[in-house]
Amino acid sequence: MCGILGQITENNQRDLVLKALKEIHHRGPDNSSYEIFGNVVLGHNRLSILDLDVRSNQPFSSYDNQLIIIFNGEIYNFQKIKAELIEMGHDFKTTSDTEVVVHAYKQWGIESFKRLHGMFALCILDRTKNKVVLARDRFGEKPLFYYHDQKQGLFFASELKALKILIGGKPEIDSTAILDYLHFGFVPAPKSIYKNLFKVKPGYFLEFSISNNSIVQCQPYYNIQFQKENHRSFEQKKEEFDQIAKQVAKEISISDVSLGAFLSGGVDSSGAVAYLKQSNQKISTFTAGFDVDNYDESIYAELVAKHLNVQNTNKKITYEDFKVAYGKMVKMYDEPHNDFSFIPTYLICKEAAKHHKVMISGDGADEIFCGYPRYHKLKKFEMLQKFKSIGKVISKIASLLPVTSNLRRQAILLEKSGVDFFYYIMCLNFSPDMADQVYGQVLKETASNYTSRSIIDEHLRELGLEKSLIQQQRYLDIKMTLADDMLVKVDRASMANSLEVRPFYLHPLLTDFAFSLSPNELVTSKDDKHFLKKCLEKYLPNSILYRSKMGFTFPLKEQLLKELRPFFDECISYLPDNLINKEGINRLIDLHNKGDRNFIPQLNSLMFLGYWLKLQEEGDE
Repeated sequence: MCGILGQITENNQRDLVLKALKEIHHRGPDNSSYEIFGNVVLGHNRLSILDLDVRSNQPFSSYDNQLIIIFNGEIYNFQKIKAELIEMGHDFKTTSDTEVVVHAYKQWGIESFKRLHGMFALCILDRTKNKVVLARDRFGEKPLFYYHDQKQGLFFASELKALKILIGGKPEIDSTAILDYLHFGFVPAPKSIYKNLFKVKPGYFLEFSISNNSIVQCQPYYNIQFQKENHRSFEQKKEEFDQIAKQVAKEISISDVSLGAFLSGGVDSSGAVAYLKQSNQKISTFTAGFDVDNYDESIYAELVAKHLNVQNTNKKITYEDFKVAYGKMVKMYDEPHNDFSFIPTYLICKEAAKHHKVMISGDGADEIFCGYPRYHKLKKFEMLQKFKSIGKVISKIASLLPVTSNLRRQAILLEKSGVDFFYYIMCLNFSPDMADQVYGQVLKETASNYTSRSIIDEHLRELGLEKSLIQQQRYLDIKMTLADDMLVKVDRASMANSLEVRPFYLHPLLTDFAFSLSPNELVTSKDDKHFLKKCLEKYLPNSILYRSKMGFTFPLKEQLLKELRPFFDECISYLPDNLINKEGINRLIDLHNKGDRNFIPQLNSLMFLGYWLKLQEEGDE
């Protein structure tokens, strides 16, 4: 795992490159270097995982020096690809996966990215064709930001903080991105929080012509394809999954340094650890626990650890830990991000990094195998939508309830369809009909000309609206919840500790298989993640598989407006009045304290935004 950056411009400034590399030193503390190739400067910070020899430091050149690569990630099947390339006449001088990626690109071009089992963000300089190619893995496990200007050139980096240094200016905050954040809890790709600074979307590549200083194309090399139902039986599919998961466990564990695994005690991480044990991996596990029983899964993690005979370390996280880590992690994210678990994720990564350089996680299973509670609710909605008259009656009655009512929010879905239906579901932060309560004048003006609904519309057009409700929601969760929320959280929290995290369920062999499953196999009207749970019954007890889903989150509900209230008030004070309406915040607090509804997600999003804006001001001074 590493940090990469580059600039393609006639006015290369080495001091900015060095400063930017230093800013993301945490992503790769084992080696830092850059090289200049005419108008192109490529920089790399290395976290050594495979082939620890200095010959594998980057930037790395092909044998003929025509291709130069900087690469952030790991390719699990590189040995298999390497063997294939050797048969085709390629020679290798290292045992690294980086060299394999270069040769694969030389052989197959853009198509080579589809062959890579792993996570990556990379830049390849093709000196023969005088072009640069940026690419990002299928699901967005590794980040890549860029900025292009017809006069200045192309700049890119693993993190926004480094990119801001490279462009040497103060980018303007995008108010439409703030609207997106207030609705979704994150800034969805390809946007960033800044105008004209973008994310390379997951599964995309960007081709840049050095001669013309222009982006030639920015296209997907990979598209999610939900296959039609086939004639294999449920039991046959379970057996096929079992064999694939065992293969993945072996492939994903390849490393020249020690590795461990996260274990929450939930289905996903427990399943990953079970398969790692099946592949005879000697592995230790790490758990984050809390003092609040309703949020603490560590007792279940201990049960799983005992059942699977693995050594488990339990890190208890307190409210004091939250306050100490908050500022550092807001800075690490570079843009607003409302995920309650970002602090415990950071702290458990910090603990794990004391013992290992590589960790395996259960991230991605909820999106790939339909694990969120909304999926079995969608089963019921599909049935109710067949009786539209009943739905309209329920919706009209619910419309009499306060706009802040959770029951009203659920019932109003019955009269919605298409893009509006999913827009309402995806607005887990501020729903479309309540967000304007906290808008200041700037956001009101922005909202009069822009709606975040357009993002949902674009994604569903990519998929096709003829798909079932479950497949449409699954697609949105993979494209948005997974890529822009969960994987961002894991990357920033792990890289802050110079730790590599490999999500077990995002291995292409597993995702390709999962996309062949029908909605009826994935979800029942009572059970989410139905197929995965059935597959894991042979390795894990039912008391783990079929207990209520808790989720991995910090217990803010109990203390945000109590013990943490002074800190909350401080963060809110940094919100400009022309951006956020403070009276609207006070109304939310009053409703929350009355018990009308849990508004902690909304209040936390405003707290994060306030602290982030404070850091922006401090950085500009």
